[in-house]
Amino acid sequence: MILPSYATGKTANERFLDLASIVGGDIALFCFCAVYNLPLDITQPAEDWGTYCEKLEKLKGVPGFIDGEVDIEVVLENSQTEMYRWRLVWGEGNPDNPYTPQDYRFLDALFKTYSARLEAGGGMDAQQEDTLRDCCKSRLLADKSRALGTKEGVEIYTKLNKTIQDNLSSENLRRKDAKPIETARVDGIIAALQTKYGVGMELSKDQACEIFFKWTKSHGYPETLDAAEQALMAIINTTRANNDLPELTERPKEVRAMESFQSEFAVIPNEMEDEAYKYLGIHRGEAPEGKN
Repeated sequence: MILPSYATGKTANERFLDLASIVGGDIALFCFCAVYNLPLDITQPAEDWGTYCEKLEKLKGVPGFIDGEVDIEVVLENSQTEMYRWRLVWGEGNPDNPYTPQDYRFLDALFKTYSARLEAGGGMDAQQEDTLRDCCKSRLLADKSRALGTKEGVEIYTKLNKTIQDNLSSENLRRKDAKPIETARVDGIIAALQTKYGVGMELSKDQACEIFFKWTKSHGYPETLDAAEQALMAIINTTRANNDLPELTERPKEVRAMESFQSEFAVIPNEMEDEAYKYLGIHRGEAPEGKN
């Protein structure tokens, strides 16, 4: 006779993890919140039941399930959207051992840690981001190898950790690679302008405007204008659908007005944008449906 999990002495958290392995963490969290009459917050990571309950305990006067998200379709849509983003930026892992939602959340958190100094310093370029994401995936594999507690696992961890440090070093991304920030001086600014734009103290207003225009044009959005319009149309139509209004099939004048900012957007779509269009099944220039 096979006994149900509640009759095998398992804790609530163990039963939650069992269910999450079958239906996913978000759906498992929805079910447990319903059973235990606790509010569901879909913005919170569904890693384990114990952690979720600890966050709720910090609130004063914890409400019931009815006070949280009770629409299963919203939970499903949120879960699918998050999974799509994860697969887009991290891949699916080893085919025989694909990434789990817990793995993806670990990767997201690790990337946030690795990229913190770059973001504080003005952001990162594509090569630096690729290096950091590769380091994050190596770190995930390294931690899993060490957790095995075997000699082979420790050796793999050591090798991967060295690879991570070498990759960070190649892009000067380690803390000790960071160069001290020099105090800005007027003569230094003039020298930089002379080197980059060929003007110095004689800089006129017209020259300053021209330099500013070139700078803003070279620091545009990596997405195309069509992608920005598609996103706005999806938001507009979703909002209209939620208010029982018919969806728009043509872009309103407010959206078309963005064409005046064409120079700020990419001319050719990048790989991530192409993948998103392919996944959503939309074509450039067409108004997307609000549910996409």
